[in-house]
Amino acid sequence: MSQVSENVFFTIFMLCIAIGACSHTPKKQITFYASPEIEITLLGAEESRDFRTIELLFQHENYETALGKIYSYEKKYEPIKNKIIEKFAQIYNLKGLIFFIFKKHLLAIEAFKKSLNSEVHINFQTYVLFNLASAELEAKLIEDAKKTFSQIKPEILDTNTRIKYLQLKAKLEKPPEKSPDKPDDLQKQVTKIIPTPFGYIFNTM
Repeated sequence: MSQVSENVFFTIFMLCIAIGACSHTPKKQITFYASPEIEITLLGAEESRDFRTIELLFQHENYETALGKIYSYEKKYEPIKNKIIEKFAQIYNLKGLIFFIFKKHLLAIEAFKKSLNSEVHINFQTYVLFNLASAELEAKLIEDAKKTFSQIKPEILDTNTRIKYLQLKAKLEKPPEKSPDKPDDLQKQVTKIIPTPFGYIFNTM
């Protein structure tokens, strides 16, 4: 075999080895990732379902389960909180109402304040202020309750809530003394939570 033939044969042989090796090399898996915008959209759709679930639990007075769902909601949707700040404001309001029902008034106050700090529409804030003042009164934080009450804009309230506004005003002008044998006057009158055009409030009638 001539030198040229040997070189050609060797080249072809090495090329076949290289091709065979490539054919047995594992193919790299290609992973497709959703864009941040798509991920947020999908998360937003799931958020709406979770929010509605909490509302339904609350409306059916399943407060303990609703509170558990609220904790999960807060943790799960913290990454997109700024995009759904109005929803978080409503969640904090519901959380405060549940704590009030459970007679955990200081926790209720904390939740209502977080709702107000969300800087949502003034109409919604007015109803939360009503709830906050009610909780502060129940916690015997009379001066705080009066200060909160002074921020309420009664002209924003619907007719039924204006009646409750006047009732709360009367209680603040002459706060009831706590009896060791009887529950607080306001707590005793709370029978359920009622919806309003801009959120839920206490029914103290």
